[in-house]
Amino acid sequence: MAEYRVKKQKVLTEDLYCENCGEWVYCPDMNMTSVDAQGKEVVTVGEGCLHQDDKGEYIECPGCNARYYIED
Repeated sequence: MAEYRVKKQKVLTEDLYCENCGEWVYCPDMNMTSVDAQGKEVVTVGEGCLHQDDKGEYIECPGCNARYYIED
C-alpha cells in the first residue's frame, strides 16, 4: 500500500486526488467546523474521513487504499 504525506492546509483548501491511482480522495466540501480549546471555531477534516494508526492521522484513498498522512 502506498503512503504519502500531505499538509493539512492543502487538504482543507484543495481537492485531493490519489497520486497512486488518480481516484478522488477528499475535497473542501467535506470539511466541518469545530470549536478548539480556546473556544474558537476552526475548520477540520470531515467526520469519518480521518483515520489513525501508529504513524499518525490519515485519509485513505477509496480506490487503492493509499494512505495520505496529515502534517500540520
